[in-house]
Amino acid sequence: MNGGTVPTSETTIERYKKSPEEICGQLLTVFADSVERQLAEGEMTEAEKAAIVRVVDGTDLTIRDDIAEVIKHLEAEEEFHKEQGKARIDFGKGRGALARRLKWTLLTYLQERGIKKVTGESHFFRVSKNPVRLVINDNILADEWKKDDTKRVPDRERIEAALDAGQQIDGAYYEQLERLDIK
Repeated sequence: MNGGTVPTSETTIERYKKSPEEICGQLLTVFADSVERQLAEGEMTEAEKAAIVRVVDGTDLTIRDDIAEVIKHLEAEEEFHKEQGKARIDFGKGRGALARRLKWTLLTYLQERGIKKVTGESHFFRVSKNPVRLVINDNILADEWKKDDTKRVPDRERIEAALDAGQQIDGAYYEQLERLDIK
C-alpha cells in the first residue's frame, strides 16, 4: 500500500486478501532464502541478489508494497498464533484444575466412608497409597539434625536412620498420602 493509504481498486484489495506466498510467489521464496543464507553463510547467490535488487532498487513499486504486506501479514499471523497458544494453554490449565478438584472431591468422599474401590461399567475409582516420603519442616527441625557445614541443610540420611529406628524428631516425619486412581 503506497504511502500507507488503503488500496482502492478491486484487484489491489483482492491481492491483499491472498496469502504471502500467493502475493509474492517465487520472489518471496528467493528473498527469504537470501536472508537465511546471509545469516548462516554471509553469502548470497546471484538469484538472491537479483531478488533483493528487484525489491529495493527496482522500479516496480508494487513489489515493495507486496513485500511490506507480506511482512505485516507474517507478523500479524505470529501475534495471532501466540495469542491462540496462550488461550489454549490457559484453557488446558483450567481443565486440568477442574480434573484435580473432581479427583480430590471423589478421593475425600471415598476416604471418609472407608471405600477403597468403586466400579462402573467401563472404569473404576480406586484409592491407592502413594510411596512413603520424608517430610522435613526446616523451621522446626533442630540444628542437631542439620549438616555441620551449614546448619541450614537437613541431614536426610541421619534423620531417616533415626526415624527408621523409631525415634521421634520434631520437624521430621514419614508421610504416606493416598491418591485416586481411575482405570
